[in-house]
Amino acid sequence: MQLSELLNYILGGTNLATIILGWRTRKTDAVDKMADVYKKMSEQTEKRLNEMQKTLDEYRTELNQYINQCSKCSNNKLRK
Repeated sequence: MQLSELLNYILGGTNLATIILGWRTRKTDAVDKMADVYKKMSEQTEKRLNEMQKTLDEYRTELNQYINQCSKCSNNKLRK
């Protein structure tokens, strides 16, 4: 709150209804900003999770190719 606003409230430049409406507006603005931050954070998290899933799928594919290629090798350590 700026000094001019504070002096305006103290010296009676506004009435109680205006003060309450201003407080509610600031509170609503804060909630809206928090919702925007949460939305951006959720989008970024989902993007990162999708990237991680894609990388994991690539690794699984590579591992399966290795297992298929080396399953019949005599020095295969993965044989059961």
